[in-house]
Amino acid sequence: MYEARSLYHRFVRTAYWDENSGCSAQRPEERNGRAVNSSNSVFLVFPNPATDMLQIVPGFNLEAEAKFELFNLFGERVIDTRMPEGYEGVSVVTSTLPAGVYLYKIALQGKSIQSGKVVIAH
Repeated sequence: MYEARSLYHRFVRTAYWDENSGCSAQRPEERNGRAVNSSNSVFLVFPNPATDMLQIVPGFNLEAEAKFELFNLFGERVIDTRMPEGYEGVSVVTSTLPAGVYLYKIALQGKSIQSGKVVIAH
């Protein structure tokens, strides 16, 4: 377990292990006690596995438009949605997608800031 944590931290420098919740996370940059828009900030993408809906919530004040893309394992984009400045999150319908593993990418101001894997199970 500790080897996996250290390996994860090696590739994701902003990651840390939260012993209270038992999971890894990324620390958002803070100014005056508030999380702000930075490349260290993350979006919460949940639930995982998803059934009918997938929630995408920024972990900071969204100061520019963000783009969420979901790809199947063939590399085909199956969802492309935008979150305008100031949005507190968005819900994406996944009930029309076949069950399986999908990859997502989130971009802010044209720069990819987060990517990951989502399982859709019906």
